[in-house]
Parts: sequence; C-alpha cells; structure tokens
Amino acid sequence: MKAVIILAVLLAAASLGAHTNEIFPVLSADGQSYTNARITHTTPASALIEYDGGSVQIALSNLPPALQRKFGYDPTNAAQYLADKKQQEIATRAAVAKRQADYEKALASLAGTNQPIRILSVNGYAGFLKCTVQTKEGTREVCVSQLPDSVRDFISQLNQRRSDVAAYEDRVDNYVRAAKTADAVAPTAVGVTDSDSANALMNQRAQANLMLVTADDMQKQLAKMKADLAAMESELVDKTTVIAFPTGQSWDGSEIWVCTGLP
Repeated sequence: MKAVIILAVLLAAASLGAHTNEIFPVLSADGQSYTNARITHTTPASALIEYDGGSVQIALSNLPPALQRKFGYDPTNAAQYLADKKQQEIATRAAVAKRQADYEKALASLAGTNQPIRILSVNGYAGFLKCTVQTKEGTREVCVSQLPDSVRDFISQLNQRRSDVAAYEDRVDNYVRAAKTADAVAPTAVGVTDSDSANALMNQRAQANLMLVTADDMQKQLAKMKADLAAMESELVDKTTVIAFPTGQSWDGSEIWVCTGLP
C-alpha cells in the first residue's frame, strides 16, 4: 500500500506547477467568485488563481470537480504532499536554528577579545555595513555588525554639517567679493546737481551699502555655523567609539567585527 501511495505522489509531483491558459469569466471556488480568473500554478494540494483582484491560493479540493480532475486531485496524494511539506519546513527551521546557535556560540567564544574601536566613516552596505575603523592595529576597512544607530546618525549628521558649512562658506566668499566690488565702484552724489542723476547715484550707493550689510550678516551666520560644527567635532571621538571584537570571518574581502555596545 505504501508503494502505491509513493507512486501516486510521484505521479502528482510530475504535474506539479501545472497550469491552464484558459480564462474563466467567473470562477467559483471556496465560497468565493473570481472574475477573469486563470489557474497559473498547482501542487498536489493547492492551486494559485490570478484574477482581476490579484491572486489567491486555495486548496485543490475547493475547485469545481471538473477542475479537480483536470489537475489530478487525489485526497491521499494531497495529504501526503502536505505532510512531506510540513516535515521539510520543520527540518529547515531546525537547520536555521542550529546555524544561529552555532554562530552565537562562536561569537561568545570571541567576546573576550572586545576592544574599543573608532568608526571613522560608513562607506556603504553590502550584506554588512562597510566602515573605515581605527583599531589598536591601525586604520582599515571592515564589515561591522550591530553598529548602534546613534553612531551612524552622528556620522551622517556631521558629514552633512561639514558639507553645509563648506557650501555656505563658498557662497559667503563670493558674495563678500561682490559686495566689496560694488562698494568700490559705487559713486556718491556729491557735487551732482541734476536730480535724476543724483537719485541714480544715491540708489547705486544704497545698493552697495545694503550688500555690505548683507555680507556682514552672512559672515556672522557662517561664524555661528562653524562654531556649531566645532562643537560637534569636539564630540567626535566619544560619539564614534564603540566596543567590538573581530570574528575571524570575512565578507566581501573585509573582516567582520561585531559591536557589543558603547564605552
């Protein structure tokens, strides 16, 4: 009897993934109606239906009898398929759990090599965060696991602030030069008797004076931005130092380190 069941399952598996190009204007199954439905994939126990509202997977036993026959539905085969699938899922979960346990055991054995390291930059992500770090052996690029968000955020904010200051400094330098040039060439209305000419000269002088005031305000703002940046830079070492240890493994050509916390 067992051989017969196995043969039946093998025959059902041969039709695994069977589908039909037939489109059903309305397909009733499992107490639901599906418009413009097409069966795109089957297993010995289920069918995948695509229809106007999306897709749904239902048991073959819930299809109309004609479609059950078309896709070779057999209750015994379906039960065996589902039992085998469940065993496979159990085995997969057990294997994943074992790998995780082995990994955690290996990490625990290495935790004694904890040391403070500085995260100098976060260079990207490729399975792990790629970081340039400073360890007691020197500066290198490594893969870092479990890097605290606070460290990543601080580095990102610091880099953004550096960029903002550099961009604003260029803008200020250009504006100050323009203001000085405008001041140097702006005449005064002294000695000019024609009212229209005098007004034009006075307006030009007023514009130059306004540019000088604006340039002074911009320089003050730049000084404040630099002071804020300097305050942030003074926290750099404290904010980017973590406790970590090398795992002895590598990823994408770089050694993997695991962070265990902050100093």
